[in-house]
Amino acid sequence: MRHLKLQNETTHSQEEEIIVASKFAQVYVDSGQWRNACELREKVLEARKRALGDEHPDTLMSMNNLASSYSDLGRMQETIELREKVLEASERTLGEKHPNTLSSMNNLASSYSDLGRMQEAVELREKAV
Repeated sequence: MRHLKLQNETTHSQEEEIIVASKFAQVYVDSGQWRNACELREKVLEARKRALGDEHPDTLMSMNNLASSYSDLGRMQETIELREKVLEASERTLGEKHPNTLSSMNNLASSYSDLGRMQEAVELREKAV
């Protein structure tokens, strides 16, 4: 298992708990338990922020996962806001052409499209290719 550089004195055990919780949230998603998935993903995100900081790639991944849960629950404004934050942070920390950034662009474009914001969706998709 790769070791993460943690900001605080987070133990290896705590690190593993975060990873297990993240995987368990996906089990909730896969079984259609979206509310439970969302609640657990919120906790995972807070733990990642404390352990890794707001813009660590694993924290950004957790933000994206939470945005997906918000979308599953029809909480589209929160989905858009979180995905915009993920994209901004990814561009700043990873660069515009990094695969994670491009994935974030695509996710945000999909959310824009879901809300009928087609021009914004098209512009992001064009930027991603």
